[in-house]
Amino acid sequence: MPPSFSSLRRRAVRHATALLAVAALPAAAGITVQVEGVDGELRSNVLVFLSVERYRERNDIDTDTMQRLYDRIDNEVRRALRPLGYYEPEVAATYTRQGSDWRVSIVIDPGQPVRLRELKIAIEGPGASDPVFDGIRTQTALREGMRLHHGAYEEVKGAMTRVAAANGYLAARLLHNQMLVDPESRVAGIHLALDTGPRYHFGDVTIDQKVIRPELMQRFVRFREGDHYSANELLRTQFALDDSLYFSRVDVTAGDPDPETLAVPVTISAEKSRPTLSLGGGYGTDTKVRGTLEWIDSRVNDRGHRLRFKVEGSSYRRTLNSRYDIPIGDPALEKLSVELLNEYREETDVNTTETTLRPSVTRVHGRWQTVTSLSATRTT
Repeated sequence: MPPSFSSLRRRAVRHATALLAVAALPAAAGITVQVEGVDGELRSNVLVFLSVERYRERNDIDTDTMQRLYDRIDNEVRRALRPLGYYEPEVAATYTRQGSDWRVSIVIDPGQPVRLRELKIAIEGPGASDPVFDGIRTQTALREGMRLHHGAYEEVKGAMTRVAAANGYLAARLLHNQMLVDPESRVAGIHLALDTGPRYHFGDVTIDQKVIRPELMQRFVRFREGDHYSANELLRTQFALDDSLYFSRVDVTAGDPDPETLAVPVTISAEKSRPTLSLGGGYGTDTKVRGTLEWIDSRVNDRGHRLRFKVEGSSYRRTLNSRYDIPIGDPALEKLSVELLNEYREETDVNTTETTLRPSVTRVHGRWQTVTSLSATRTT
């Protein structure tokens, strides 16, 4: 019959004790760690906790140091498995020296996991029926009968407070956040309860910029005074203003919430961007000498018009591409554009000049963005 796990552990201890009698002369050595009995997430977590794994690239491990690392293994393995629901593992470890190196073998029987027998997740307070918490109520990271997982518990607990804060429940607090574990019975219970508190709204919106007209600036803002406070709407506003390229710097900042008026003031400040000029050049066997000049003015005037002008030239081909954009509707997504393209090509026996004028309108309809264009081309 194969040896029992307990006999294997006793042999490992006797083997480690015998090594203490070896003369502890300093030796340059590395460590090879072999872990058996667990895989996947369990094995990865064990390796993170093991001191002997962190020391494996060291070349100054002598016998005394190796013994100290060995003595930590049992406790470190237990600490690594507990957050994953295994509270009573059996651990057998041995170490041997092979030439100038050390070899550590760890055999783990994780045992039976602790399972979640009772789960209570409650949303209380003024926002108890708010649909923004539906994802918390229907979460699947924690389920009765599943193996206890501390990470899943922390994930759900953190999600409760994050969802509350992101949707204007800035005074939300956890009434209960308990995880009770009975290792002997291998069962656990979790009780999470959140008091949402009142819901805050957007207060005064102060805009400090002289780049574009105020009415155009307002069309970039994704919220209005009095709307429910939402961190997501702040981010959408920040992204819309950044993507406009009108500004070199944009700050969308929420102020301190007022617990009496339940209002959150917002300040938006921005500075003008500058036109950019790009020059490039090179040489190719097919194009010979070639060059590129590009001019981009993202803010031609305070009405938010944009201009892009690009010229490319080589020995056989020259192109001029210009586009003028005028914001309409939602200026972050909708625009009227006029594009002019002129191209000259020299081929074996034909020189071609082609000019294209292409007006277009970009619009948003629900979740769809459409581009309607008309092209007029003349080729000589």
